[in-house]
Amino acid sequence: MVLGLIALSLQVASPTTAIRTESRWGVNYDANQCVITRSFDVQAKSATLAIDTNPVTGMGDFVLLLPEGMTRPGNKPVVVHMSPGQEAFQVVASDLASASGHAAVRISFNREAWDHLLSAQAVSIDGITSGDPIVVPVKGIDKAVAAAKQCGGALLASWGANADAMIDDPLPLTRWFKASDYPNDALRHDQQGVVKALVVIDAGGKATECRIVVSSQVPSLDRATCAVLMARVRYDPSEITLRYLFDRTIWIIPRD
Repeated sequence: MVLGLIALSLQVASPTTAIRTESRWGVNYDANQCVITRSFDVQAKSATLAIDTNPVTGMGDFVLLLPEGMTRPGNKPVVVHMSPGQEAFQVVASDLASASGHAAVRISFNREAWDHLLSAQAVSIDGITSGDPIVVPVKGIDKAVAAAKQCGGALLASWGANADAMIDDPLPLTRWFKASDYPNDALRHDQQGVVKALVVIDAGGKATECRIVVSSQVPSLDRATCAVLMARVRYDPSEITLRYLFDRTIWIIPRD
């Protein structure tokens, strides 16, 4: 949603100093998420990449857990170069709080950049540290994403959705949310959180049901998510009687 979005904290292992530069891709099957992981080296120290994938598309933001001692240079623009080809994309980067005390950064890709990523060998990210660009080896990520989508299909089934009737919306789902939607009690108590919801869409394109599949543990944020989705989600009519929409809303209090 459009509230100064910042990253979802993922439960990933803290970096160590004794790991190969390019570890194997992993897909962690969790009760509520499918996460792609990989470890790699940065300046002879270990870093970790985690991607909390969308169960429908397999897309997700990069969460980079950086080696101890690395710092972010403030609001410097972040640019990603993908090789081969060296296509350049300006992306959105946000700082994260990390339980391990290491610097953590979220990198958000649009659909065009993500499509290029799937055939890339490496990603060079300039601007997330004050030093040289961070190079992330991504060869084989397409296979990891395919595995994550299989995981996502099982996850959708566990939530009562038909994976073949999911809506893959190329536009950002945050377009339905406004800053004024933030619940007043959550603002007063400085409460933030991530809500994952499944919306049932009828043949006419109207939302008929909203299920919270992963709670933020803040009741007002859960309620506000479904209230917005039920009131504003609209799609073109379809011959399919019931369709489903997966939504992940990250509620972050805007800071001046």
